[in-house]
Parts: sequence; C-alpha cells; structure tokens
Amino acid sequence: MADAANSARDCAFQTLALSTLGADPVWDARLTEYLSALTLVEADSDFGLLARTGEANTLKVMEAEHAFGPNWRSIPKALVLIEPSRKAAQDAESLWSDKYCEPFWQAGRALALTPAPTIAAALLKTQVIKRDELDNDSKMTRDPFEIVAEDMARLANLTSADEKLEAAWQHRRETIAAYNAAPNDDDDDTGQAKAENDRLWAMVSDDEIAIHSATASTLAGVKVQLWLALDHCVSDKAACAHAAERDLAWFMERDRDMDWNGRLVLAALHSLETMGA
Repeated sequence: MADAANSARDCAFQTLALSTLGADPVWDARLTEYLSALTLVEADSDFGLLARTGEANTLKVMEAEHAFGPNWRSIPKALVLIEPSRKAAQDAESLWSDKYCEPFWQAGRALALTPAPTIAAALLKTQVIKRDELDNDSKMTRDPFEIVAEDMARLANLTSADEKLEAAWQHRRETIAAYNAAPNDDDDDTGQAKAENDRLWAMVSDDEIAIHSATASTLAGVKVQLWLALDHCVSDKAACAHAAERDLAWFMERDRDMDWNGRLVLAALHSLETMGA
C-alpha cells in the first residue's frame, strides 16, 4: 500500500514539474538539471551499482547467518566472508553520494533560488523545499520561506498585469462591436451619431494604448499584444472580425494572402500556440 501511495505521489510530482516547463528558459534549465539529478539518484539506488552491491551484501549477510548463526558478527571467519561485499557496498554508497547526491542537492538549491515564472512553478518549488528538506540545508544561502513569499508576491502582481491586458482587449472588442452597430454618420443630420462614434472610437484608442504600454508578464499577455499588432496589419472587415475573436486557424489558412508584416506577427502567434501558451 505504501509503494502505491509513493508511486502516486511521485507521479503527481513529475506531472506538476513537467507542467511548469516552457514559461521561462532559466527556470526550464534549472528544473531540467534538478529532474536529471533526481533521476540518477533514484536510478542508482533502485537498479544501479548502489542497488547491486547492496543486494550482494545482503545475500552475504544471510549466508553468514546461515553458516555461523545469529552471532556471526563475533566470529572472525564470518567477518572475513562478509568483508568484500561490505566494502563494495560501502564504496558504492560513497560513490553514489559524491557522484549523484551532491549534484542533486546543488540542483535543488539552485532551483529554489530561481524565481518561479508561474504559480505552478511556485507550488512545485514549495514541494521541492519540503521534499528535500531545504529548510534544514546549511548550504542554502537564503531562507526558503522568504523565497516562497517573494514568489507569491511577485506572481500576484504579474497576474494582475496580464488580467489588465486581457480586460483591455475584451473592452476594445466590445467597443468595436458597438461602434460597428451604431448608426452611420452620413445618416444623421443632428451630429449625434458622429459624436457617439467619436466617443466609442476614443475608447478603442485608449484600450489600444493600454495594451501597447503594458509589460506582459506571461506568454498569454504577449499574445494579446500580438493580436493587436495583427489587427493593425489587416484592413478588410472580415479579417478584423476574426482578429477580434483571435481566430488563429482562419488566419493560418490565409497566411500567404497577407503582407510580410502580418505574416511575421502570425508566425509569432503560431509559435506561441504550438508552445501551449
């Protein structure tokens, strides 16, 4: 039952870890180093030299107990029998510690010190700190709790920035729809239609300025800015309508019909979509 629980826990940890890849190259590099080091630590312990020498030593101990009885440790011949396997297991453990454990511990510290780019990464980092007991690691250069607290505070601000980008985009979209549905200036002699259309278009301009001026904190925020750029690369009503809906498939089918500026923006959007952003 314990093995099943451990297996499920490890699977959940690996799934969370892999879900954090792709948001930041520095984080990706540190996490890859950590997961690689963790894999080698566990592999050597489960089926590598450490495991083989440990199993061989266990068999020799059983042989000694069978040949000399439960007090075999006090019998010189039994100790001579067990010494080669004991020494091999001890050497393997020292090698495991130096070759695999030390790089793993270093990788864990490096990962903990790397700013988490997403909330998933911050949750994973917290698990790593707890799992590897980094709060008790004398070589940690910073307080792990302060690191986690900084991550959470920074991510709260980043989320807010991208929420504002998305809100500006949605408001622009709704305002353009209202503008397109409003009476034409030419059909109104009172000037009221023109005044209303000017008001709506000024709101669109304000939203676009907000999107342009913002600093996106995630790839989702970057996509909002790229969609606005693509919208300004097209002029016909159908294309603008599909840009408002962020209909990437529609544009990909018409890639070669666009000018070079539009195709470059579309390529960036396609790359982000392929990355899962």
